[in-house]
Amino acid sequence: MPAAFAHDLYGRKVYMEADPVIKRIIKKERYCFLLGVHGPDILFFYKALGKNKVNQKGVRMHGEPAAKLMERGRMLVREAETKDERDEMIAYLMGVACHFCLDNRVHAYVNAEEKRAGITHAEIETELERRLLEREHMRPLHSNLTCHLKITAQTVRASSRLFDEDPIKVAKAIMSFRTMNRLFINSSERTKRFCCFLLRFTGSYGVIHGMFMRKQPTPGCEAITDHLEREFNEAVPKGAELLSDLLTYLRGKGPMPEAFQGNFNGE
Repeated sequence: MPAAFAHDLYGRKVYMEADPVIKRIIKKERYCFLLGVHGPDILFFYKALGKNKVNQKGVRMHGEPAAKLMERGRMLVREAETKDERDEMIAYLMGVACHFCLDNRVHAYVNAEEKRAGITHAEIETELERRLLEREHMRPLHSNLTCHLKITAQTVRASSRLFDEDPIKVAKAIMSFRTMNRLFINSSERTKRFCCFLLRFTGSYGVIHGMFMRKQPTPGCEAITDHLEREFNEAVPKGAELLSDLLTYLRGKGPMPEAFQGNFNGE
């Protein structure tokens, strides 16, 4: 998964190029869309230091064809009792589609570079995060990257229904996502070193330590980040096109977009 800011920025850029009808729905249910752009990643953060049914559901969803989620999404859109609930789900699905589009585009490359260069998946994504923050004239170590994620009746309803998960657990996962992201990005260098020390005793160091953004970039990542930045920019018009096709599908006026036969892992 590209990290929090990459997905947020990508969703906002796709929104700017989206069809006016889609823009109106997203503008109306903004926070559902902004949560949706993080896709199943939010489930990773439910009691994140150990494996459980909720965070492992997020892992499993990444390996399944995205069509499975979109089929469920269309069912929920059709079953919505009010127009507001229907728009909440559509906006959330538009965000999830953005998440899929970026993940599917870059994950295979990130996984290949992890094996080739010996740099972890998380370290590669954190360096892309740093680059994009700098491009947006933001301070990488001092920006709150998840303040747009709101725990509201609308966001929890849409996400818990799509993921078929307990709303309370989803709300806790969102809160944990926000808290841990601040720890990964905004905490002091001393705190980050201490957390990495503790992670060695939990068995999570190899997976998580690269999520901490350090003062200095990870050596050997510059060319990888250059490539990912190009992929990011080239994926924006593709994302806008995918949203249009998705809306047609959700309204029952067209087939499932072929792209959703792929998964979030780039396969």
